Amino acid sequence: MPYEDIGVDRARAVLKSRFMARFAADVVRESHPGLASRITVRQTVLNGHSRALEALDR
Repeated sequence: MPYEDIGVDRARAVLKSRFMARFAADVVRESHPGLASRITVRQTVLNGHSRALEALDR
């Protein structure tokens, strides 16, 4: 999820990124159980100014 400003905007992007990663993983688990064991879930946010991709640790 992209964000422009540090603070509330970045925090919102973090929440959205975590939600979307969980949601997508759940859909894959329900629809394709054989594939679910082979996926790796990554959660990131994108700094809109520097275009730096920041990995989120759990």
